[in-house]
Amino acid sequence: MTAGSDGVMRSRDASAQRRTADELSVPIAAVAVGPQLLLDAGVDPAGVALAAGLDPRWFDDPGVTISLVQMGHYLQECVHATRDETFALRLGLAEGAAALYTVGYLARHSTDLRTALSTLKTYVHHFGGELSLDQSRGRAWFEYRFLFPTLDGAGLVSEGGVGIGVALLRQLCGRNWRPDEIRISRPRPAQPARWRQCLQAPVLFGSDSNLVVFEARWLDHPVERADAELRRIMQAQVLALEAEHGADYPSRVCSVLRACLLTGDVSVRQVASRLATSPRTLRRRLAVSQTSFDELRNRTRLET
Repeated sequence: MTAGSDGVMRSRDASAQRRTADELSVPIAAVAVGPQLLLDAGVDPAGVALAAGLDPRWFDDPGVTISLVQMGHYLQECVHATRDETFALRLGLAEGAAALYTVGYLARHSTDLRTALSTLKTYVHHFGGELSLDQSRGRAWFEYRFLFPTLDGAGLVSEGGVGIGVALLRQLCGRNWRPDEIRISRPRPAQPARWRQCLQAPVLFGSDSNLVVFEARWLDHPVERADAELRRIMQAQVLALEAEHGADYPSRVCSVLRACLLTGDVSVRQVASRLATSPRTLRRRLAVSQTSFDELRNRTRLET
């Protein structure tokens, strides 16, 4: 493949990501605390919303949804208006589990921290993200990755996701929980001390990924005031959400496979890239729909 054709492919993948992100809607609850943070900074929230293409009245209705593209633009406008590079992070810290709506409350009422993080790992794709959890030698860490890295404001969405994760762990584990360190992918900012103050932990910048590292013993920490009945109700709602948005997923994969057949690359990595997701998430979502990537690839080849 020539350098020119490689650039064309990257441009097509970026366009595909924008289309997918424009179609994927999330509750406005994900940024609901934004207007208050703007007011605290002496900035008019309505003006910022309008600059991002949002109706200021939407923030008063938790039933409103916005696209990931709109969310990225909104965070960019917030940072621009406040001149505060930590704005998205602080928004995530202020929102906590509420930013993830039903999925967040499902995690909030888990029996222990490990179950809560596993819940997020399973369902956070509804918010355009992916979570991985690992542990070794007495330390545990979770990595948050935004699945649309080419979007405007993608870095800010990722930083907001880190803030949500830290806030959730503080909520589930109590005041004694402290991260050992936090790694953020953005280059070293002008005021690194402000980031450490917000997160109350050592912060490493320029990392390959966004990681929150803590003592592994916390994974088995029981969640106080977890409500088993409320979790059952939330689980039913999340499963309904999965069924609603997952029904046409195999069809979307097949459409991408047909396009990939023209270029000769029908690998799971290439298809996942065009769907703005990861191979692991793609396979898992197809399993929920009771099919597999290999089955759809073989079927599409035969049809073609």
